[in-house]
Amino acid sequence: MLALAAALAAACFVKVYGVTFLGRPRGTEAETANEVDRFSLAAMFILAALCLLAGILPGLVIDALARDPHLMDRSGRIWIGAELAQQYGIHDADGRQPPSHRPMLGDPTVFSAAVIA
Repeated sequence: MLALAAALAAACFVKVYGVTFLGRPRGTEAETANEVDRFSLAAMFILAALCLLAGILPGLVIDALARDPHLMDRSGRIWIGAELAQQYGIHDADGRQPPSHRPMLGDPTVFSAAVIA
């Protein structure tokens, strides 16, 4: 029974390897498949570019925080990102500043300082 399970697992891995790395089609439909139209390719490119920007743009925030001479004064507190963006002059891609939801959600929870003796 163990040998049968091992043989089935090996067969599955061989098929996955063939489809993934060797480009073998999974069936007759995949064999006759065509590339999508240019509009769909452009949409995929735009989404990929947005993912790339989402990974790069947080660097602007990190850079602004690193240059702040009062950075340690902010340590150990809860801050609202939109308010920090306003203080550091960071804008969205379209030039707008994100709104603070403090009026709707209220102030962040304030924790007491822990004292370890």
